[in-house]
Amino acid sequence: MDRGPDITVALAWSIINRIPSEFPEAESGVLKGGGEVGLLREPTRLDNPEPLTFEFQEYGERWTTSHSLCADAQKVLEIYGPLAVKEKWILGQLGQSLDGRIATEAGDSHYVTGDEDLIRLHRIRSMADAVIVGANTVISDNPKMTVRMVEGSNPVRVILDPQGRLDNDSFVFQDRSAKTIVLRGRGISLSQSHPAVEMIDLDYVKGEGFGMSELKSILRQEGYKKILVEGGGVTVSRFLQAGALDRLHITVAPMIIGSGRRGLELSAIESLSEAIKPKCRQFKLGNDVLFDLNLRI
Repeated sequence: MDRGPDITVALAWSIINRIPSEFPEAESGVLKGGGEVGLLREPTRLDNPEPLTFEFQEYGERWTTSHSLCADAQKVLEIYGPLAVKEKWILGQLGQSLDGRIATEAGDSHYVTGDEDLIRLHRIRSMADAVIVGANTVISDNPKMTVRMVEGSNPVRVILDPQGRLDNDSFVFQDRSAKTIVLRGRGISLSQSHPAVEMIDLDYVKGEGFGMSELKSILRQEGYKKILVEGGGVTVSRFLQAGALDRLHITVAPMIIGSGRRGLELSAIESLSEAIKPKCRQFKLGNDVLFDLNLRI
């Protein structure tokens, strides 16, 4: 009698969450003290009495298991494995329409992509030390930037507000469930103070934002090794333009908005030979398609 797949999404996700603590050298594929390479063992909780093993290769991008997996469990291992095995990363993410829009002209973006992509976003938040958005995203979306659709700890919220435009009505300044840091331009006077929010002043250039080297240095000093750059398009584009992203997730929904706010906008190039052509993997998330771009290969 066919029992169906042994390894479920819940079990696959529990494996992903175990990697950082059990594999401090997983980035190099070495299991300390075990003599095995890239091998995880989970106490058997299935009908099949054989030992259950997970083996990853290519820095978590490719997995083999001793038991069968459902398709969604395979996706969990392959999407989040590369983040779990790395001790530090900066990942940018955008959800966009077929014509490359992330919101309407009025800023409506709820929601371009579907439920499966929202779960992906919340899972990555739970893996991150900090999540970054720009001031425009706070003004347009009033985001929570917390983990709600999966179990996990909230990351530190980092808001880039070089011109001091945000006011205390924003959810991130009212909510105390996660630490919030605001990076503002040095010498900018605020019309309102933000109680219980850490303020850090940085040099910035109008129209260009903060210097990426100083921004990354501040994040390192704060102890944040795993960073999600969640939006919006301007912020993700600046990180990509500066070569600061290790990976980029772009989820494309079967939708044509026809106008509105664009996703990525980089400096003009003259030849396609100058285009960024990263290693790319694709995953179906409901009706959407996730493009997982490795920018370090």
